[in-house]
Amino acid sequence: MVTDSVVGEKERKTFEVLLMVPLSETMIILGKILPSLVFSFIQSMLWLGLLVLLRVPVYNMPLLALLLLITGLAFIGVGLFISILADSTKEANSAITVVLFFATFILFVPLFMDMGALSPLIRFIPSLIIVKMSSGPHLDPGIIYDMVPSTVFSVLIFLAAVVSFRREGVIRL
Repeated sequence: MVTDSVVGEKERKTFEVLLMVPLSETMIILGKILPSLVFSFIQSMLWLGLLVLLRVPVYNMPLLALLLLITGLAFIGVGLFISILADSTKEANSAITVVLFFATFILFVPLFMDMGALSPLIRFIPSLIIVKMSSGPHLDPGIIYDMVPSTVFSVLIFLAAVVSFRREGVIRL
């Protein structure tokens, strides 16, 4: 959904019309990201609900929901950034496939391998934080500090996409 949000409109020649409506760039960006963010968050909550229905113990749900929202914001920021820079939907979809491959590698492979010198960084990976947070009733306050790099990274990616939209939105029609 996100990769099609800008480049798809450029291909369909509807982006120019969108830029002429009396909306601020912020409103246009929010209109592009909010549906995807809400959809991904609802999907995450449905998965958590399914786990609860199956009687799988999941702890610290509010904090877990927050981390899932933050992680979703990062992925949506990357998708929007790619959509802005791509020249075609095919190019955007190819780029997001490569990004998702590397994201999967970064988020999950270190959980099952000895990373040597990189081992201290593993504690900041969102997937590990999710496992730690949701698997026990007692929340280690250090986990909240471990969430800070993910939060900062997500916000920076999203802001980069917003700045890119503002700079490239009108120029790359």
